Amino acid sequence: MGSGVVRMYYKPKYFKPYELVDRKTYELFGDDSLMFFNFISLQMLDDLRDFLGVPLIINNWKSGGSYEFSGFRPKWCDVGGEYSQHRLGQAFDIKPVKMSISDAFIKIINNMADVRLQDIAAIEDVQYTPTWLHVDCRHLIEDGIRIVKP
Repeated sequence: MGSGVVRMYYKPKYFKPYELVDRKTYELFGDDSLMFFNFISLQMLDDLRDFLGVPLIINNWKSGGSYEFSGFRPKWCDVGGEYSQHRLGQAFDIKPVKMSISDAFIKIINNMADVRLQDIAAIEDVQYTPTWLHVDCRHLIEDGIRIVKP
C-alpha cells in the first residue's frame, strides 16, 4: 500500500551516472550515484543537450579521458571552491562535441527565453573558462541567467 508520498525522481536521458561523478563515487555507489543530484540539475543537463543539439562531455574518466570532477565533487575532491555548486550536485562543466565553448555560450546567452534553458541559473563567463562551460541551477531570486566570473 502506498504512503501517499510523491517522490521527485529524474533519470537522465543522455547521460550515464558514471559521466556525472568521479571514479571513487561511482565505485562506491554505482548507478545510485544519481542520488547526489536533484531532479532539476539532471533535467537542466538533458534540456541543455537538447537545446545545443550536440553531445556534451561532462566526465570521461571511464573511457580513459582526463575529466573526473566536472560534475559532482565529493568531500575528498580538492578541485574548486569549498562552496561550489558542484559539491551540491547542482553544477556541470560541459564540453560540447563539434561546437566551440564560446559558440555554446553565445547560443545560450542569445536564447535565454528558450524553455529548455529555464533551469540554468548561472553560467561562467567563457573569457575565464575557455576550455569548459560551467552551468548550474543554484537558487537565485532574479529571472534569467546570471553570468559569473569564477
